[in-house]
Amino acid sequence: MSQSIFDLEQQIMECWNVTRDIELVTQHLVDHSDGYSDDDIMNKYMAIKDLYEIKFDAMWRTFETVCEEYHEGQRKASAVRSND
Repeated sequence: MSQSIFDLEQQIMECWNVTRDIELVTQHLVDHSDGYSDDDIMNKYMAIKDLYEIKFDAMWRTFETVCEEYHEGQRKASAVRSND
């Protein structure tokens, strides 16, 4: 599947949500602190960590693909210029 710079931009914007998601979970835990054990709380934060590791990994793969496509385009353009 080909990735574009647009895909990369979207993934970067999604990753910026990490702080908002942490804040949301924290506020929920503060508001409902009676219902959660220490393990429950740890599991919620570990889930955020796992989710963002997946998001950052996907973003990195997209970045590598976009860079490869960009550099391939630059090589082709350079070859065309040198043949002119």
